[in-house]
Amino acid sequence: PCPPAPYECAIHVHEHLRNRGLRDRSEIVVSTVQPMLMPNAGREGSAWMGEQLTQREIGQKVANKVERIDPGRIVFAEGEIEFDLLVSVPPHRAPAVVKASGLTGEGEWITVDPATLETSHPNVFGIGDVTQILLANGLPLPKAGVIAELEGSRVAAAIAADLRGGDSPPPFDGTGACFIEMGTASAALVEGDWYAVPEPRVTIAEPDAAHAAEKRAFESERLERWFG
Repeated sequence: PCPPAPYECAIHVHEHLRNRGLRDRSEIVVSTVQPMLMPNAGREGSAWMGEQLTQREIGQKVANKVERIDPGRIVFAEGEIEFDLLVSVPPHRAPAVVKASGLTGEGEWITVDPATLETSHPNVFGIGDVTQILLANGLPLPKAGVIAELEGSRVAAAIAADLRGGDSPPPFDGTGACFIEMGTASAALVEGDWYAVPEPRVTIAEPDAAHAAEKRAFESERLERWFG
């Protein structure tokens, strides 16, 4: 569900085909049902991603709802695209066990307090992709791994404080940063204050090798810390 992931995939495919000498014989197109490429990053963030794709001659279609997929063809509400290889993102849904728990109520996602991540049930918290937190502009908080990690840290600290009788941790403030891969040797850094009013404040540092190295270190540190 991480918003930039499909575009990272397209850029990796572009680089792979270029390295094999096949890019000039290939066509790459990305299509999204969203009204812009990255709504959570706003118009500026979407325009930036659009420029990155255009520089690589990757086609873009927005507000494109899929009606059905036939062999070698995607049929949209308006128009169609033929393909040899389709890499698709299925509709996002909460797992059946979450729906069966009753935590989602009549909706698709678990509603939580934006500051504490508490649900409507006492001592029950929700973090990550199964939750929905609406921002000031009406769009949801991005369903990104870094957001889930930060939410989990806050909830863990709150539970520990409750058990030990200590002070509650600061509220979750909706800030977070992540990297966007621009191929194997370059990455951009995205920093967001998602709870800002009236719109989230998002900055994107231009892609370079240093950010790619920081991303590798970020991954390695967590793999070591989480799994040993």
